[in-house]
Amino acid sequence: MIELHTFRAAFGQPTGTPFGVKVLILLRMAGLEHEIVYQDDPRKAPKGKLPLIVDDGEVVADSTLIRHHLERTRGVDFDVGLTAEQKAASLAFQRLAEEHLYWNLVAARWLIEENWVQLRDAFFVKIPKIVRPLIANRIRKSVEQAMYGHGIGRHSLEEQFEMGARNLDAIAGWLGDKPFMHGPSPTAVDASVGAFVAAIVDDGYDSPLRQAARGHANLAAYAAGIKARFYPDGT
Repeated sequence: MIELHTFRAAFGQPTGTPFGVKVLILLRMAGLEHEIVYQDDPRKAPKGKLPLIVDDGEVVADSTLIRHHLERTRGVDFDVGLTAEQKAASLAFQRLAEEHLYWNLVAARWLIEENWVQLRDAFFVKIPKIVRPLIANRIRKSVEQAMYGHGIGRHSLEEQFEMGARNLDAIAGWLGDKPFMHGPSPTAVDASVGAFVAAIVDDGYDSPLRQAARGHANLAAYAAGIKARFYPDGT
């Protein structure tokens, strides 16, 4: 059985990271037997981040490498039936979600003060309350430094959320009235984009990013469809 190691449930999602939700969707899309092993400290992971899987003793870290591993070892084709053009669009939207929209989501949760307090007391609940603010603030500072190093953190919050809204506009424009990104059936891109859209629409943290997502009726319907298909009971 494949073990999925990821953060605990949070933000209305089965795990606190959209990348973990992505892997969960891929496993369920492929119909592979699995169990979730919750971890609280990503520093113990081989690459210092979660999720990862343990498959017959082999540890595979990073959600994209996990996808490639499943395709190679299980003969799964997550993009069955797609043309070369559609596969190219899928990769572009995956990168948009994971390399840019991700940072917009981080800004909404970590940099808006009201949301940060809510996140701190929910996501770091395992840390004793007396030292939680100190440790959590150190982690927050490292997140801010990572955003600055990426480049997006050099912009104002207003500018970051404007970029995020444009990312969501692009997804909504491509999705149109389709239930999934390429039509009636989900493919690999839905594991990535669906995980992020669902997290933004339903994470309970008010922000210009969530308002932008909810401003597109098809994105709200898409998020609901992803949840109904892959984790209807929230787990």
